[in-house]
Amino acid sequence: MNPRNGHVIANANYPNFDPNNPNDVYQIKPLGPEYRELVLNPTFVDIPVYILSGTRLLPATTSQRFDLSLPKYIHNNINGPSVFIDKNIAYPYEPGSIFKPITAAIGMDVDEISLYDRYYDA
Repeated sequence: MNPRNGHVIANANYPNFDPNNPNDVYQIKPLGPEYRELVLNPTFVDIPVYILSGTRLLPATTSQRFDLSLPKYIHNNINGPSVFIDKNIAYPYEPGSIFKPITAAIGMDVDEISLYDRYYDA
């Protein structure tokens, strides 16, 4: 963002998809041993994993996800259709330090600093 006026200068999102083949994100493949960490590590719970129930692929429950005896399936691009979501505008973002603007606002309120003052820290 431009700090002077708040205009968005650039916006990037990852993971992404190939715009020439947007349907590739819906393709599903069997979960191979190279992705074993995806089902065993609970920090990867946001990556969709599917199981075959009859002839339909269904999202795996937590217990099914950790059951190593069940064959599992994942999207070719790992993240599936969630790559179409722009996380910069769709999800809340917590700033690293909320008290910096509060401190600046207090300084401006008591006329100790102005909007255009600069601080140089060597």
